Amino acid sequence: MSSESDSIYDGDRDDPTIFNPNLTINDGKHYLITKRYERFNDDNNDDNQDESIALDLEAEELDFTHCRIATIKNFDVLSKTIVLGLRNNLITKIEGLNRLTMLQELELYDNQITLIENLDCLENLRVLDLSFNRIKKIQNLDSLVSLRKLYLVNNEIEKIENLDRLVNLETLELGANQNLDKNLKLNTLDLANNQIKEFANIEHLSQLEELWCNDNQFNDWRNVELLLGKLTKLSTIYLERNPIAKDQMYRKKLMLIVPSLKQIDATMCR
Repeated sequence: MSSESDSIYDGDRDDPTIFNPNLTINDGKHYLITKRYERFNDDNNDDNQDESIALDLEAEELDFTHCRIATIKNFDVLSKTIVLGLRNNLITKIEGLNRLTMLQELELYDNQITLIENLDCLENLRVLDLSFNRIKKIQNLDSLVSLRKLYLVNNEIEKIENLDRLVNLETLELGANQNLDKNLKLNTLDLANNQIKEFANIEHLSQLEELWCNDNQFNDWRNVELLLGKLTKLSTIYLERNPIAKDQMYRKKLMLIVPSLKQIDATMCR
């Protein structure tokens, strides 16, 4: 992904203009036509103007960071795009991506999105970044069977859910979700049957009693100790069929890290 300084438009995010993208063809070439207008619709403003940016439809990576895009539309010609960056815009709805079936990485970081939707056709997507939006619920991800990394940092999510179909998920980032952080009474958390490699953002769940993380890819004892060691009420944990479960000292290490454990996998602790 291109750096922010290399983005197509490096404008001021506080500038009172909005860019609605329109892809057009002229002399056989595709252009992004951005109609610039004042937010308060000042028709007498002489600064209103069109700007055109030539697009390479063969490019595998396109970066529209800081373009002040409000709506995703007319992007269907970008069918060969693999990485699409739409960070730091004004997008409120995920739409207009149905024909981007080659897409493997989609960055919608720092927009105004409230609902995860309209991603069904992106079966090749491996990385989805929806951090710094206004999303309240994890949903509508079942078709993203190739997804490896999901970033939902700094949203309004209240519950970890609807991840069971993401069988290849390796990274799940949920930090700074205030509603999730307030869910201090949560006593059971089920993250089983994913491809998660490490624990993140669960140390605040001080009332957690059961943690189901079997059939994942946890392989780092330091990560286990750092986060699980703070769950002083944890009594049951399932970590079977993870790489760390092959350790001959697996059960002993878990009991040392979490002295409150009464059950590890299907076996009671002595």
